[in-house]
Amino acid sequence: MCKKARAAAIALCLILAAAGCGKDQAAKSENSSQEEIITSDTPTTSSAKPETEVSYEEFQKPFHMSQDDTFNRGCASEKGYYFMGNSYLYFVDKETMQSTILCGKPECLHQDQNCNAYLGSISHITYYDGKLYYAAGQEQGIPGVDEGMWNLYAMNADGTQKTKVLTLRAENEGFYSNPTQFIIHKGQVLFLSDLENILCVPIGGNLEDAKVVKTNELELDYEAVADSLELWYLWADQDKFYCFGNPKSEQFREVLYEYDPGTEALTQVFTVPESAETGKWDTSDISVNGWYIDQGILYYFLSGNGLYQYHISTKETQQIAAVDDPKHTGTAEFDGELAYINNRETDTIYVYTLKGEYLGEYGYRQYASLGKGQEEGSGVGHIIGSDADMVFLCVENLMSMTQDGFGMGYTYYYLPKSEILSGTGEFKPLSF
Repeated sequence: MCKKARAAAIALCLILAAAGCGKDQAAKSENSSQEEIITSDTPTTSSAKPETEVSYEEFQKPFHMSQDDTFNRGCASEKGYYFMGNSYLYFVDKETMQSTILCGKPECLHQDQNCNAYLGSISHITYYDGKLYYAAGQEQGIPGVDEGMWNLYAMNADGTQKTKVLTLRAENEGFYSNPTQFIIHKGQVLFLSDLENILCVPIGGNLEDAKVVKTNELELDYEAVADSLELWYLWADQDKFYCFGNPKSEQFREVLYEYDPGTEALTQVFTVPESAETGKWDTSDISVNGWYIDQGILYYFLSGNGLYQYHISTKETQQIAAVDDPKHTGTAEFDGELAYINNRETDTIYVYTLKGEYLGEYGYRQYASLGKGQEEGSGVGHIIGSDADMVFLCVENLMSMTQDGFGMGYTYYYLPKSEILSGTGEFKPLSF
């Protein structure tokens, strides 16, 4: 996404009334009369298992595939998936695809902040080493936590025992009040903090002890923010951290930096190629249209051109597939197996393997028009997560407009990977 579009997206996010959507095994509690439960068809298990087992002590790459913070609204655990919906957190069982609100209080009506599942307007959540982590700027009902601070919180997989882990940003630091970006990987937290600087600190550490990974070249004049803001997206792979963004020093042309937490070295390892090298594409010479890093390989999409892979250590680039069909344009999300090209004009996902094989298309227009009084296709959809068995779609619909801003609603859908690999199936709804 280009700098202006991403800056506009961040500005819009500041006025959105976003909401969110899960519960681990403990979600199967006695208060079934109060829980919102939906039963979908039991999914077929994919035979395409990853080569290595999933580690829940590492960064969850497949649930951070969207380079839009608004859509980092889910994560996976050993037993299921968690999603934000309407300010509350929901759990989806892996075996049955049933959803339950993440609150085990028998008497709870799930209508206020006293509910265990209530998290408020957050858009970034992850699962790490048996606990759920999220960033919030509002009071979370924890004694000793000051309002106005942006903190990292943890809670048990059943929604109990919310605790503050780390202050991400002190009150009034930086231009934006919503520093949702953070990642947890092998005991370290990488996050955006004051003035959009990127910091790294061990879990349980303090803000003042954090290492500065990268300093943002941000002008202090608030009126000039739109012209000076460097926008970064965070990542982790193997033993390294990464930040992909558009520094002023490169005329806002996107570059990838690699950070080694052992040596504290920050190295520029990739720059968006010039159109003279690869041919014309939608955002020539400025940005890629989606990317993903796995096992030392950067996968990226140039809309109107093709899918590529770049070996970070050897600096070798290879085109995975020439994608010249005019319909197969837009942005792309990736996981370790597939690339999902998202045409926002037609609300259609075109799926390729990372070896270049085209698998088929999946439309979601019927879900991108659920806003009250909104035109068909007016919503925004992204693939937001996957594992060996499932792929998840989240659609953001405009639900209301008031003098206080916009009200957004989020709906979720899943598609078994086995159906994608066989060229069948369609997105099925999850209800919360």
